[in-house]
Amino acid sequence: GAGANGVKFFATTKSGVAIPESSLIGAWLNPNQTINTLLWCRDVLAGANAGKWIPSTTGSEIVINGTPGVDTSSWNAFDATLSIVSGKLQVQSIVDYGFALQALTGLIVGNAYFVSVDFTKVGGNAYISIASTSTGAGTIIAGPVLTASGTGVFTFVATAATLYLRLQVNTPVAGDVAQFANITCKQSGV
Repeated sequence: GAGANGVKFFATTKSGVAIPESSLIGAWLNPNQTINTLLWCRDVLAGANAGKWIPSTTGSEIVINGTPGVDTSSWNAFDATLSIVSGKLQVQSIVDYGFALQALTGLIVGNAYFVSVDFTKVGGNAYISIASTSTGAGTIIAGPVLTASGTGVFTFVATAATLYLRLQVNTPVAGDVAQFANITCKQSGV
């Protein structure tokens, strides 16, 4: 079968029975390709994120105002000031490690969710995580630390119906700035 980074596709089960074509809806299989897409499979990111995998997603967007254009509504500031700069949510630390926080509501306990955030480095690194409290404490899922502009992606399994997405300036310097855009969280299909 064709494979991508060690993942193999087989046209038959281990007993030799053909896998129904309906299981491969949307699949494009080409034995001459190094990467093939399968239903409920993962996509390969390009550019700076090459080699990272993202799961397919289902359902509605959970983040409110994830592509901030005019205001910071639905985001709460902790030890930081929030503003919109060039269509991005800008977080500037008042002390050190300031962050923006948003409640992710309606999660289904035990289900996996996918988070993706575009980060622009202005003065500080970024840390993206999921917290268990409305104050941003009790981080339960450590996401990526970004030291250069790019996209941070990770998955988490919901442990409560409401958790909190935390976008942090990850430097111990008051006044450091990080910018975030295209902030998304959806239920993972994988």
